[in-house]
Amino acid sequence: MNPKREELMEEVLARAWLVTGMSLVLRNPKEEPDVNNFPCAQIFELEDTVEDSTKRGKLFVYKRKLNFVIESFILATTEGAASSELTSFIGLLKKEIYRGGPDLGGRQCLIWETGSSQVLRPPVDVNAIGIALNFNMRYVEVVENLYN
Repeated sequence: MNPKREELMEEVLARAWLVTGMSLVLRNPKEEPDVNNFPCAQIFELEDTVEDSTKRGKLFVYKRKLNFVIESFILATTEGAASSELTSFIGLLKKEIYRGGPDLGGRQCLIWETGSSQVLRPPVDVNAIGIALNFNMRYVEVVENLYN
């Protein structure tokens, strides 16, 4: 994994932790969410592609696009209130992700939402509800030429 990607994903995690009431934020977890840790966010990194590359002296410059998903889960007060409470929670999450603008506060990247999943109903509690938000992030990685 490259250092720039690592820096940007750590910032996304840190921003998810800023959501009021957030109990747990995990990156690429293996396990299903636990109702005892709701509300929570699970961030999964998907494809990271090089869209363009150039060489500047001894440096390679890669323009990359990373796709990632944030799955968020809450335990609603009632089954009837689940959708509206999830909508409110997702609004708080998006507010923190976009705080300072779509460049994660001047970190030489661009982040935008590309879609969402259907509502997720994990079989842990009748009032458990979640959704996955899909994001793309463009960023520039600079790598020193190790062959010279």
